[in-house]
Amino acid sequence: MRSVNPRNPRASVPVRSVLRLLIVCVAALGLLGGCYFSPSVPTRIQPGQNFPDPGILATTGGYYRYSTNAYGMNVPMSHATSPTGAWSWPVDAFPNPPSWVLGHIWGPDVVKIDNYYYLYYSAAIAWDGSAFGEHAIGVARSTSPAGPFTAVGPQPLYRDPQHRGVIDPEVVGGLAGERYLLWSVDWGPGGFGSSVNRSIQSQRLASPTSRTGSIGTLLTANRNTWENGVVEAPTMVSAGGNFYLFYSGGLFSQNYATGYAYCGGSPLNACLRYPNDDTPVVFTGWNGLTNPGGVDMVPFYYGVWLAIGHVQVGANREPYVSYVTWTGP
Repeated sequence: MRSVNPRNPRASVPVRSVLRLLIVCVAALGLLGGCYFSPSVPTRIQPGQNFPDPGILATTGGYYRYSTNAYGMNVPMSHATSPTGAWSWPVDAFPNPPSWVLGHIWGPDVVKIDNYYYLYYSAAIAWDGSAFGEHAIGVARSTSPAGPFTAVGPQPLYRDPQHRGVIDPEVVGGLAGERYLLWSVDWGPGGFGSSVNRSIQSQRLASPTSRTGSIGTLLTANRNTWENGVVEAPTMVSAGGNFYLFYSGGLFSQNYATGYAYCGGSPLNACLRYPNDDTPVVFTGWNGLTNPGGVDMVPFYYGVWLAIGHVQVGANREPYVSYVTWTGP
């Protein structure tokens, strides 16, 4: 799991109404009576900056956040001592990707494992005779959370055998100390825009740079609800001995949102949406701000997670932060 820097979240959260909030109650599933997640009012950070699909890492030296490629950088990285800033101007944490990477480096996630920091990312594959432009998942390593990260091995960590695009990697710690890799299946062999049942999958990691065991499907997109056939950008937290999946869904519009599902005792389990297929939403567009998504969550304080995501403001996807509190038995 990511490093944790416990602080008092209520001391640093200004009340700014940028997204409509909904209380998320597991009790509606009939699974854990009286348990729920409650998000604080989000705060936009660095207005005017383009920082899509942010991943966040908490360390004893402050916070590091990483973005989908922007400003001519492969993985923009910035640092701050507080989640709300002031954040440094981004630098490229991954200046030299491996030769299999064509470009379009998306959805980075950084975790500390033993003495190294590992960067998990998705990228378009260069032509290799079988497919062109599909995304695969890679891994890189550094001794510093600021990078630079160096690719581990000449090939992707995971490439879908059916040549579907796989994006938005996320590493999750299990209850016994094991680790799992989550990702989104985003499109089919035809590339971006092709017809495919989009889903979120997971697999156990044998080491930070290798996988083992079968692949589990956590969630498959519903084309007849707010998801509109899209589920992506997974992040997962554990509370009360169970796992909860937060994910983005819907098209890029006022209906794009962040939803949530209950996954039981393992990151490999199929997950159940809260409370049904119609309204499993945590963050939604509001007051002209659209496309809240790309959420990443890390432990922040006892029973509190720091959530960072992006919201559409003009041509930019600006970062925001919120604090999500768990109330359970």
